[in-house]
Amino acid sequence: MPINRDKPIGHKGMGSVVRLAFSLPDNDLDHLLERARIPMSLNVAGRIFAELDSPSSTLDDIADIIRTDVGLSSKILRIANSPLFMGGGVTTVTEALVYVGLDDVVSLVAASEIVRDFEDIPFHDNPYRFWYENLYAANAGQVLARHVCLPEGRLFTACMLRSIGELVIRVGLPKEAKVIAQRQIQSGDALHIIEQQVLGFHHADLGSALLEKWHMPNSLVLPIRHYINPQETEEFRLEASVVHMANFLKNEYYGVQQPPLQNNLLREDAEENLRQLEQLKPEIDRLNDEAAKLVMG
Repeated sequence: MPINRDKPIGHKGMGSVVRLAFSLPDNDLDHLLERARIPMSLNVAGRIFAELDSPSSTLDDIADIIRTDVGLSSKILRIANSPLFMGGGVTTVTEALVYVGLDDVVSLVAASEIVRDFEDIPFHDNPYRFWYENLYAANAGQVLARHVCLPEGRLFTACMLRSIGELVIRVGLPKEAKVIAQRQIQSGDALHIIEQQVLGFHHADLGSALLEKWHMPNSLVLPIRHYINPQETEEFRLEASVVHMANFLKNEYYGVQQPPLQNNLLREDAEENLRQLEQLKPEIDRLNDEAAKLVMG
């Protein structure tokens, strides 16, 4: 039976130009990615998403693609058997797709591929702090997703990649990134506000454009694009709210200055959301060590 999933936003070729309202001389995302030395494709993840668009795709077809990458196959099996999905006894990639769920596995594959593509990019500071902060947010997003009956793997990935635009800014626009960091220290304003002032766009705009260019599905692109202000979107608003709350928890855990939690997310008001987050913190913390071994290891 054919596999159904939400269609990606647009169908641009990998080499096409994606244009946004950036305050860059040539208004060109490709130019920024080239300056940042960001890969232009996702290899295995890209092949999987292309296969999913085929009306004749089967789970075995997807499993065959994953099996071409031995390291990725091993990681998928570890994920399926891990406490993250309360698994055990899964011995094949096809079983992992069935047990964890196709959508969750594909999302985790995408996250793994993107982390692997970015891991060799030089930083002016500690890259591990960046990824571990994002991993904490991903764990928070997965736990929240579990409690509101959303796909856990998809939300794990959306939270893991919600700051990918920040990484591109750091590496591709180092002078501007330094100005942004200095202004944030001086003013205490939220990062996205200062990015908008300096660049004319913020990291969520850039990150979602990057994922759109890589033909990621709406279910990843839109929650990342709108996670700062989930009320701005009708489609995938609940998912965007989960990413927003996961980011709030991450900032709280790492002592990052941030605005108050917004209203009208998962519960009626911010106070109810805060109480729910407080109750879920122990569960999130328990997942961190296991998730670090699976995704970052």
